[in-house]
Amino acid sequence: MNYFKTTVLTGLALFTLSTHATHNVLTTEEKARAADSEIAAMLVMGNELEIDAGRMAKRKTDNAEVRAFAERMISNHKAGNKQVKDVTKRLKISTANTEQSREMKKDFKADLRLIKKLKGNQFDAAYINFAVTTHMKKLNKIDSEFLPKAQNLEFKSLIEQIRPGVAAHLQHAKEIQAKLNTSTAKR
Repeated sequence: MNYFKTTVLTGLALFTLSTHATHNVLTTEEKARAADSEIAAMLVMGNELEIDAGRMAKRKTDNAEVRAFAERMISNHKAGNKQVKDVTKRLKISTANTEQSREMKKDFKADLRLIKKLKGNQFDAAYINFAVTTHMKKLNKIDSEFLPKAQNLEFKSLIEQIRPGVAAHLQHAKEIQAKLNTSTAKR
């Protein structure tokens, strides 16, 4: 009788543990979808934040080249967000905010609050420096995290298509930065 009770109790314990473990383990598909959702949330948030920064710069700057850059950021990042949202909707990849995207937003907004206090040439230089820094960070994220971690091939292809635009924004911001630094040095 004791042997029977021990066997039954052991069997129940093993069944309970295996059932519990099964519920806490994500399937390969769920892990892939979670990785893609994290990336999608970061892409959407990044675009939204660039749009916000561009709008602020467009309102505050008197420099025609900085204004044109801000308008380009607004336009391109709106189009980029539409593209990301269209693809993720079709692929059923969530773009809901994640802890990482919320942290990025918090850091981005803190930087923008500091820049917003500036005026004139100081504002222009700070905004363009900010654009250089954020686009460098985005390229790094794309290369070191997004492309290696993206699971859905179509979604990964979208990220590959986005990369040259980010690189072009970075290059454009660096060109304006050099001009602003040159004009500041002449004063």
